[in-house]
Amino acid sequence: MRMRVLCGGLVSLLAVGFGLRAEEPPAQVDPTQLNENVGGLQPETAERIQKARALREKLAGVRQTEQQNVQAELQKLNKEREEKIDNALEAETTTIDGKKVTTKIEKPFSAEQALGLNRPVRDHYEISPEDFEIYSYERWSLNKSDFRFDRPRYVIDNIRDGHGKRWFVFSYSLTNSTAKARRISPVFVAVTNKGVFSPEAGGLIPQERVSRSLLRPLAQSTAAMDTKWSAEGVIPVESVGSMMTNAYKDGEFKLNPMETFAPGQTRWGAAIWPDFNDDFTELKIVIHGLSNAHRFDRKQRRVLVLTFTRNDDEFHVERSNLVYQSKDWEFLWAWDQDINVPIPADPADPQIKDKSIKTPSGADRLMVSFPYTIDNSSPVDQTIVIKSIGMVMRGTKNGDAYSGIDVTVGDQKVTLPEVFLVDDGRSTIWKAQFLRELGKAKPGPDTNRFAPSVDTSKEPGGMVFKIESGKKLDERIAVFDSYTDVDWKNVREQVEDLLTLAIDKKALSEKNLKAAAGDAKLPEGPVPFYAPRRRLTDDTVTLVNGHSFTGEVTRDDDAMVMITTLTGAMLEFKKGDVKAVDKGEFAKVKEQILAAIPASVEALKKDKKVFASFVCDAGLSSGQYRIARSYHVPGVIQEDWLKAWETLNQ
Repeated sequence: MRMRVLCGGLVSLLAVGFGLRAEEPPAQVDPTQLNENVGGLQPETAERIQKARALREKLAGVRQTEQQNVQAELQKLNKEREEKIDNALEAETTTIDGKKVTTKIEKPFSAEQALGLNRPVRDHYEISPEDFEIYSYERWSLNKSDFRFDRPRYVIDNIRDGHGKRWFVFSYSLTNSTAKARRISPVFVAVTNKGVFSPEAGGLIPQERVSRSLLRPLAQSTAAMDTKWSAEGVIPVESVGSMMTNAYKDGEFKLNPMETFAPGQTRWGAAIWPDFNDDFTELKIVIHGLSNAHRFDRKQRRVLVLTFTRNDDEFHVERSNLVYQSKDWEFLWAWDQDINVPIPADPADPQIKDKSIKTPSGADRLMVSFPYTIDNSSPVDQTIVIKSIGMVMRGTKNGDAYSGIDVTVGDQKVTLPEVFLVDDGRSTIWKAQFLRELGKAKPGPDTNRFAPSVDTSKEPGGMVFKIESGKKLDERIAVFDSYTDVDWKNVREQVEDLLTLAIDKKALSEKNLKAAAGDAKLPEGPVPFYAPRRRLTDDTVTLVNGHSFTGEVTRDDDAMVMITTLTGAMLEFKKGDVKAVDKGEFAKVKEQILAAIPASVEALKKDKKVFASFVCDAGLSSGQYRIARSYHVPGVIQEDWLKAWETLNQ
């Protein structure tokens, strides 16, 4: 009954509602409602779509025009590129680094040929490491415990009757604790707190004493005891030079400077200093070559430093023991890496300058120079003293290699790999004139460019240059007189070494022994430790009275003959007292060297390279280092091309 009442009420309400709606007025037409004139959309929406469509059509036209311009510009650039390449390939000469050179270039037909690959490139549009030879720097270092040493001692022996000699010596062992064969080349430098630097020089007698004290054979010795121990597998005691150049395996030494130590191998040696300076209370032994670690950005190399102290003077070294203090790794300033040859502003202007200057006697003196700067890339201020600068002459250049300098002695021809010109920092009248003609003359520094006056300087060892961190020493000039600055001692050693290699040592040994012993009976077999050497003969001055003198003739004219003997004595003779002046082999070698230097200078100028050797004092970094510097002008970038491509990318 209740349900009926509810249903009846609901029906009444619905009826009333429908009745009210039927009586409402008709709705007004809304202009925003749908209509057929605009495709069934609202007018505002249709207008917005039409504007967007018109904008898209306009942008499409602009993009099409821009694309056509881009393609036209690309074709223009590609055509210009092809024309320049074709002209360079077809031309008999081309300009490289400011000079016209004759060249023949074959245009590569593929990316593989251009890169010199025997395999397809990985991607023609992206640079891939697989398409290039990438050289990686593998850093390695021994542990401090891999270098073990005995307490330094003095070894004293009579080298001849009544004449003794003393050496400062300590034995050591080195172990290659890395997993690969390494070139471990220990170089020892002793440094005292008085500023004295002494590189290890070696010595046979103390080395033999060390080997006997350690009950080890002496390397490459033929003595019965050494042969017996070597056959039993006992590791020998070697010199520093042998350890730096030879590999030791199965009891044999083989020349292999690139891999001297096998993995896990231990070798024994002796560091020896003759004429050691005992004036110190603190001694440091700087050991190079036990690590290749560098701080390249700071120009620093890693070395091992042994520190000792002794509280006594140099006159009574036996009263106080040398006390060991520490063994630590240190980073030293690699000033050799901070030496640069400036790039010239004009590619056609060589940095190596040379000029032939006429002397009053009419002779020619070839003067040579090159500029250099020294940066200080280390994080602290540095001081450096330049002792000498050597410029390396290497003969003419064939392909990528220098031919060396040929010298003929008698019927034998030898080739010297290099000849040194050495500048000691002091100028002569010829060097001063050369600097004036170069426009580099400085009245003050001309006399002593990096070496002070011996008479007035308080530091006769050299001028001290202080370089702040991040700064550099201003451009300076090394000047060489090819007539007087040749290192003739080094030339003589090289020539005699090469001649000695070519001789029959056994026959020469018998000849020399027979000349020395006369009619005495010679012992059977070779003489121990005797190595015959081919010597160059010197000049000889023979007088009318029959006396003769051997040495270097420095003057020979109508008035006088002057000779410097082998002992350093300078003798003068009137021309009338001289019967004959005979040039020796060494004088003829000098003439050939002086004649070959101009061609060597021209080869270096053409190659735009400077090979030099600097001897400097810079704290524990003191020493002699060789540098090879190129002063080629970097390639010029075409800025208009860069701007064109930049515009296209935008």
